[in-house]
This record gives sequence, structure tokens and C-alpha cells, in this order.
Amino acid sequence: MAQMVGTNKFPPTSRMSIYAPLNVDRLEIRLFYLCPGERAADIAGLLNVVSLKDIPGSSVAGNTSSPPYEALSYVWGNPNITQRMKVNGWPLDITTNLFRALLYLRDTTKFRRLWIDAICINQKDIDERAKQVTLMRSIYASAARVIVWIDLKVDMNDPLY
Repeated sequence: MAQMVGTNKFPPTSRMSIYAPLNVDRLEIRLFYLCPGERAADIAGLLNVVSLKDIPGSSVAGNTSSPPYEALSYVWGNPNITQRMKVNGWPLDITTNLFRALLYLRDTTKFRRLWIDAICINQKDIDERAKQVTLMRSIYASAARVIVWIDLKVDMNDPLY
């Protein structure tokens, strides 16, 4: 089994909202630190801004001072059926499929460092979304590992699958 990318420490954060601004010139992205917990516990995590230029092994690496991470590729599922989680203490609604993936991927003792488009990109900011989409090739290429999640409960009659 492949080793997950995780940590026992909180990322440095002093943000008072979910989404801190990103510096496009520095190729900044947000990483999501999935809080440890038992399967039945609420899903929560923290976002931390890093530069792709600082990720070890990145195709655009320079300083390599940012931590390695895993990127999650998944089927979004029905956008009208959501579950609530907390990011930086703020509520965030995510699709049920992503919620199930986080329940499954969560460690019981360590934070898990992930890049997940629905969480790490401010989906309500069209300009940010457009800029981050142009970085997705580098985001996935710079990840220590890419996790592919389909779903535990696939309904083949659902037109979204």
C-alpha cells in the first residue's frame, strides 16, 4: 500500500475566512489539511496557501520549501446533493461523493495534505477558477501521488456518471 502524505502538525494559518487571496505570479495554490478523526466524526480541515514553485519535485520548482501533497481526482456527483463540512472553521457544502471520499481517506491520527479542486479553489470566484484551471496540469504533476476516487455507491442510471 502506498504511503499517504500526512503530518501530525497543523499548517501555519491565521486566516479569518475560508479563502485567502492567491498570487498568480507566484503560482500559488491552496492545500487542504484534512483533520484526523474517526469515520463517524465531522469532516473538517484547514487551507494553507503554497507556491507550486516551492513544491519538491514540481516541474516549476525553485525553492522546494513547501510540503508534498496528494491530489484527489474524483467524480463530483450530483451538485444538488451536498454534505456540510468545515474549512478554517467556516461551513462549506460539498458533494456527497467528495464527502464520502474524505471519510474514507481521513486518517485517525494524522492530518492528510491534499489538493482537491472543489475545496482548494474558490468555486464562487469565476476569475480565480479560470486561473487555477490553467495550473491544474502542474498541480497534478507536482503531487507526490494522485488518488482517483470514483465512488463507493455508483448509480449507473444517474446521468452525472
